[in-house]
Amino acid sequence: MKKLLLELGLAGMLMFSSCEKVLGPEKSENYLPVVQFTQSATTIYLRERIEFNASSSYGRDAEISKYIWNFDDGIIGFGKIKTHTYNSLGKFHPSLTIQDSNGNENIKYGKTITVLPR
Repeated sequence: MKKLLLELGLAGMLMFSSCEKVLGPEKSENYLPVVQFTQSATTIYLRERIEFNASSSYGRDAEISKYIWNFDDGIIGFGKIKTHTYNSLGKFHPSLTIQDSNGNENIKYGKTITVLPR
């Protein structure tokens, strides 16, 4: 069983690493939510829609309360299932952060998306 490890980073910031459990104020165990999602493609054309689906994400000891998508193009989305359209060419690294009703957050990065000209 892994416990929360706190480290003091080079910039004097508190960093979390290798954590599966978080100890709450009453020292009860809280588990981080599990982030899982699919994306409908890894290569798309400019202004083509892509779907992201986090239906397989779950909270181990609490309900998921927030789904926050970062599409890596300056756009943020909310919800379990999202479609997105990229309006510029390049490579993008989408991510999903989920939060459970205990306030625990976890993040996962998706596969790189390459956007090509039409």
